[in-house]
Amino acid sequence: MNIRIKLTLLLAGLAIIIIITGGAFSLYNLNRYFVARAEAGLRNRAAQISYLLAHLPNDSSSTTLAKNFISQSGVAAAEFDSSGNVIFSTGAISGASIPSAAIPPASERVHSDGGTLTLVRHADVSPIANCVAPGAAWIAVEMPLSDLNLTLSAIRTKAMFASLALIVFVIIAVGLVSKKLTAPITEMADTARQIQGGALDQRIPVRGSDEFAQLASTLNAMVDRLNQDIGKLQKLEQIRSQFLGNVSHELRTPLFSLQGMLETLLAGAVDDKEVSHDFVARALANTMRLDALLRDLIEISRIESGEMKMSFRYFTLNAFLAEIVEELAPLAEQKDLALRFSPDAGEVEVYGDRLWLKQAIVNILENALKYTPAGSVTLSTALTPPMYSQKAVTIAITDTGIGIPPEHLPRIFERFYRIDAERSRDAGGTGLGLAIVKHIIEAHGSSVEVSSALGTGTTFSFRLNC
Repeated sequence: MNIRIKLTLLLAGLAIIIIITGGAFSLYNLNRYFVARAEAGLRNRAAQISYLLAHLPNDSSSTTLAKNFISQSGVAAAEFDSSGNVIFSTGAISGASIPSAAIPPASERVHSDGGTLTLVRHADVSPIANCVAPGAAWIAVEMPLSDLNLTLSAIRTKAMFASLALIVFVIIAVGLVSKKLTAPITEMADTARQIQGGALDQRIPVRGSDEFAQLASTLNAMVDRLNQDIGKLQKLEQIRSQFLGNVSHELRTPLFSLQGMLETLLAGAVDDKEVSHDFVARALANTMRLDALLRDLIEISRIESGEMKMSFRYFTLNAFLAEIVEELAPLAEQKDLALRFSPDAGEVEVYGDRLWLKQAIVNILENALKYTPAGSVTLSTALTPPMYSQKAVTIAITDTGIGIPPEHLPRIFERFYRIDAERSRDAGGTGLGLAIVKHIIEAHGSSVEVSSALGTGTTFSFRLNC
């Protein structure tokens, strides 16, 4: 049984119970109301008849007049003395059995057998001598309930038909309401089944601003987030495949070289001192290249997996950069290049992780030294205008090397991306240095900016907060 049928039956059942309970209560109150009105009318007539019988002379014509008046009033009446004897009567009173002192003064007895209503009470008026009913102690008045019962029966019949009509109306109304209430849920369920089946482009229509609309918006947001996550997973899978392909390619080249040289040496070249020395030197170079590649792979893996832990401290910038320049000075001398340090920012302290920043700057400087045939490489600093009320220092590495073609600038921070693959391998590059730089600088809340001109040189720069 679906939710719509269940909801319809539940609401209809509740409505029918309310209607039946309310109808029965109303009929009960209506019956009491009519009976109370009949009793009140009977009391008034009893008072009138008691007054009439107490004042009419005691003769046959007056008695006949009293009986006619009482009969025309639609009631029967009788008066009794204190011993219970009948003084006056228009006929038999079915409910009037008056034992002596049965009714205390100022009280009355009402009796109904379903067909008649009988009222017995003390006489309201002291009888006058020689009246129709002298010495009256009680008066009994009886009224037939046939008209009242017919009226109540007609009301009950009309109430029953009205209740049935109301129940039918309620069932129809509840069906329409439940349809309106369950339609959004059914629509959501159908769309959810389509999404479950793989139709991730489906969306639940949002109508209005009620709870159903809010639920539909939430579900749509969840599907959008799911699509984004799937897109990220697909992109990560593509990146992983490319990464594995690049790693395999990068490892294969030095391994094949090592294999070839070792096989040549084992084949007899080891006895030739000149050849063996050359092959061993090349094998050492390839081994060092593999070591550098593995180190960079470990670093990039730690960074991208979130294992890169930063220890931010304030430290003196100029002393930090001077140490780096001093360490790389021998490499610059080997290539007959001038490695300069130009601290234009003055003595300032910056906020960052010394070890990771050193690796980033060393990576950029080593690249600059590798691809600068002649000239110089300059590491400089300069205070920048305050950004977001925070003073910062710009660190720039400028070389006079071969430059980077404009079409390659957007991709130089990609892993294993090389402008000239053969030249990069000959220079000893792993293809991961700039990717590592990008992650480190971004972890410091900055970004690496690059400007370059072919044949003129390249400048890498980034900012650190003071």
